Amino acid sequence: MTNTKRMTTKQRISRYVKKFDGPTVSDICRSLSLSKSAVGDAVKQLREEGVIIAKATCEPGMHVSQRYYPVTTVESLDPERTVITRMALFDRYILQTRGKGGIS
Repeated sequence: MTNTKRMTTKQRISRYVKKFDGPTVSDICRSLSLSKSAVGDAVKQLREEGVIIAKATCEPGMHVSQRYYPVTTVESLDPERTVITRMALFDRYILQTRGKGGIS
């Protein structure tokens, strides 16, 4: 018997988003066999932590959907993503300053 640790939902989603650039919540649910609520909670936490970012897309004849992308380095991101990343980092700083949790 091996002593292996199971990955958390957040870790699985983070890895999936890094591997498949731009999945939607539905894509993640289908591929990882997770419920929509579990994915939604984990995605929200990952966005607050600055691990992933969301970008709204509207394809002709389709509804507006959120696609998720990994955050690598600020220099490698396009200007729109950079603003979103900085906002996520600022939000994390505010949470930590106010003592409401956040990443240490």
